[in-house]
Amino acid sequence: MGAGKSTVGKEIASILRREFNDTDKIIEKEQNRTISSIFREEGEDYFRLLEKLVVTDISRKSDLVIATGGGTLLEKNNLELLTQTGTVFCLTANIDILISRMGNRQSRPMVAEKNRTAILELYESRKDGYNKLPNQIDTSDISPQEAADTIIKLFNNLHNSPGVAK
Repeated sequence: MGAGKSTVGKEIASILRREFNDTDKIIEKEQNRTISSIFREEGEDYFRLLEKLVVTDISRKSDLVIATGGGTLLEKNNLELLTQTGTVFCLTANIDILISRMGNRQSRPMVAEKNRTAILELYESRKDGYNKLPNQIDTSDISPQEAADTIIKLFNNLHNSPGVAK
């Protein structure tokens, strides 16, 4: 949360003229309610099931830019599905910057109404999983445009296709 997945993803999609998909937004649209209300009414396990269904569906498509929720790629099956058909990039940032970017946390059920200590505990509980993710980009001191440019260049280098994105 707060690393810039949605913002940078939209920027990349715009540059590459590709469709942008945000798994949380897809879930909200399909459920006709917010992620926060799903967590409140059904619990995290139910949300993770919905998330897995969306990842399964979206991983079958091509030429997309996808932003996932903060915990999505910590689930091994989700990561495997997305890496089978695409390239995964993990956006990171300094914890103080992440907290400052979170702004109104009411729309973020894992940290809504939590104090700094609780947010740090969530971060620490996920940190090892995040550190195992491929293609890490630290967004702490760069703009969304710079992050998008970095990811496009890295993607082109990984796929030896300098003509993919201009």
